[in-house]
Amino acid sequence: MGRKKRGAAMKNWWIRLLASALILVTGALLTMGYRQPTSQWGGVAQALGLALLVTGAASLFREGVLGPLRLQDIEEFVDKHEHASQERLAGLQREVQKVQKQLPGVQQTVQEQFGKLSGLLRGAGMRMVSAQRRGYPGYHKWVLEDAPQDMFFAGRSVLHRVRADFESLQLLSVEEALARKVAEGSHIRILFLDPSWDFVKDIARWEGQDSTLRADLATTLGVCRRLWERIEDHKFPGSLEIRACQELQQYAFHHVVCKQKMQAEMLVGFYFAGVHGIETPLFVVDNEAIKEVFERHFNTVFNRAKELLFYSQHGIEKRFQSDYFRQCANTLAEHIGHDKVNDLCWARASIAEQEDQPDQQ
Repeated sequence: MGRKKRGAAMKNWWIRLLASALILVTGALLTMGYRQPTSQWGGVAQALGLALLVTGAASLFREGVLGPLRLQDIEEFVDKHEHASQERLAGLQREVQKVQKQLPGVQQTVQEQFGKLSGLLRGAGMRMVSAQRRGYPGYHKWVLEDAPQDMFFAGRSVLHRVRADFESLQLLSVEEALARKVAEGSHIRILFLDPSWDFVKDIARWEGQDSTLRADLATTLGVCRRLWERIEDHKFPGSLEIRACQELQQYAFHHVVCKQKMQAEMLVGFYFAGVHGIETPLFVVDNEAIKEVFERHFNTVFNRAKELLFYSQHGIEKRFQSDYFRQCANTLAEHIGHDKVNDLCWARASIAEQEDQPDQQ
């Protein structure tokens, strides 16, 4: 038993013992002082003295005789459990040390599994070009190309990542870059998650993006709105379609084709549970048959998705779905707040101020 615990127990026992003795002495004095009571109050005092005398004697016996035995039992109980606690603590320390020794092996195993996955995909016509998608320099080569291109970007929120990369590289804004591509004659399709879909919260939780996915989608919506403002009054030779889907896709898709220079590149990333998408490996698809599989898949999903922005060649037909945009913004605002959505989607205008504006057709 610890020294402090033993000292406190002994102190309490001495206090109880002295209190019992004091009660006994008080009772004895009252009894002796009123052995022959001459009044009614004397009889009361004598009865009180006898009661205190009996109580004090019983308490003194309990504390003086039984107290040390009980104290010893308490000490043994505390010692026993203190020893058991120390043994459990020592066991936990041994387990921690064991895990620490195994951790390098676990890390190596994870790396080996990624290596095996890379090997399997290489055999299927895919090869890893980056250990993680974030910061891959080849993602934005399309910005430097002057010739018209066919471009298809798809992912959870896709444009927010392009915007972040452009800002870190101090490039032009992503909406300006895309508007330039349309002006050069490029044909662009963009696909991301429907922000109004109830399933978004589950996807965010599964992939460890509870606090970020909705903000990323709000950023993407803001890029779409500003991009529309850049092209709506022009008759550019290119085309642009942006849609939002209510389907769970396990791939991030990046496909750029320059027919004039006979160049093409298809990049594919994966979404894994508990891992932010930009931290997963990136693969380039070399096999033409596999390329067709991915193309058919994303064409199908794109055709089923809901339209947000449509701009045909030379602006013959163009529309921005303001009502749908507002619905998405309001849904996001319910979860991340109107102020944040205003900053990301509407710039300086508030959602309330936009509700009376007509659709921009």
